[in-house]
Amino acid sequence: CPSLPVRYPHVLHLRRGAQDQNRALIILTTINILFIYTHYFAWLIVLAQYLWVAFTERRHLRRITAAAAILVLSFVPWVGGVVYVSTRVPITIWDQASWNRPPSAHSVLLLLRCFNGGFESIGWTVAASAVFLLLVIVTLTRRDSVAAARTQDRQDGSDLKRLGLLAWLAVFPLIVSFAAAYAFTWKWMPRYVIVSIAPYLLLVSACAFRLRTPQARALAIAFLLGWVAIASLKDDLAETLHGPSAQSYWLAEDLSRAETRTEGPIPIYGLSPYAEQGLRLGLDITGERRFKTIACRVDVLLPDDYFWVALTEHDPLANARVKALASDPGYSLGEPIYRGASPQRHILIPVRQVIRKGINPQLR
Repeated sequence: CPSLPVRYPHVLHLRRGAQDQNRALIILTTINILFIYTHYFAWLIVLAQYLWVAFTERRHLRRITAAAAILVLSFVPWVGGVVYVSTRVPITIWDQASWNRPPSAHSVLLLLRCFNGGFESIGWTVAASAVFLLLVIVTLTRRDSVAAARTQDRQDGSDLKRLGLLAWLAVFPLIVSFAAAYAFTWKWMPRYVIVSIAPYLLLVSACAFRLRTPQARALAIAFLLGWVAIASLKDDLAETLHGPSAQSYWLAEDLSRAETRTEGPIPIYGLSPYAEQGLRLGLDITGERRFKTIACRVDVLLPDDYFWVALTEHDPLANARVKALASDPGYSLGEPIYRGASPQRHILIPVRQVIRKGINPQLR
C-alpha cells in the first residue's frame, strides 16, 4: 500500500526513516492542530494515535508525547474561549451534551448509512456493511500476511501493520464515543464520528487492492466504484441529516400555518440558543418573512404585546422561564407547537401580554 502514507499523515510518521522523522512529526502535529480546531471528536483520533504508538511503536513514544503536549497547549486558547462564553449564555456545553436516554439501534443504522453510501434502504445498508466488513476481515486475517507481520521480514507484514493502524483509527472513536454516550446518556449523533470516515474509506480501498488474485482485486475494485457511483446519485442521507425533514424546518412550516397575523415583524424570543438558530434557518429556507428571531437570555423582560418563545425540551432554564410566564398573570400562553422526538423536541409557544411590562434594556 505505497500510497497510504501520502494520503493519511498518521501512517506517514510511522513509516518514514530516521532521517526525516522530525519533518514527518511536524506535519502530523500541524494537521492534528487543524483537526482538533475543526472537530471536537478529533481528540479521539489523537488519543488513538497515542495509544497505537504506546503499544506497538514504543520507539516513537517520546516524540508522540511531545506532539501531544503541543496539541494540548495549542488548544488552551479555545478552551478559554469556551469557558468565557459559557459564563455569558444561559446554556452550557454540558446542557447540550446531556440527554436522558442512550443512543439506540436507529443510531447504529444511521451510522452505517453514513459510512456505506447513505441509502435509505435498510437492506442495502446492511448488505454493503457486510461486504465491506468481509473485505477487511479477509485481508487482515490472511495467513501469509499475519505470519509476515509477526516476523516483519516481508513487505506484506509492514503493509498489514499499516492497515491495522487504519482499522484502529476508524474503530476507536466509534467505540469510545458510543460507549460513553450509552453509559452517561449523552447526546450522540453519527456526524460526531465523521473523524473515522477517512481511515475507514482508506482501509476498505486498500484492502480491495491487497486481495490475492487479480480477478478478486478487479471484482472488488469494480464493486467499490459501482457502489460509489450509485451512492452519488442518491440524496437520502443529506436530507435525513440536514435537509427539509429536519425538525426546525417543519417547525417553521407549522409556525407559518398557525400564525394568523398577516404582517410582521412578529418577534420570536429564543430562550434556547439551539432552538433559535435552527428556527431562523428554517424560516430562511421556507421564505417566511413575517417573523424575526431574537436570541436572548432567559431572564429578560419580554416587552412585546404579542410574541412567540422558542425553546428545546431538554433546556431546564428555558423550561423554568416558560413555567414562570404561565404562572404570571401578566401573560397568556397559547397552544404550543412541538417538533422532533422527545426529549429533544423543539417547542414554539405563542404569548400575549395582558399587562404591559415595559422594555428591558438587557434585551439583545
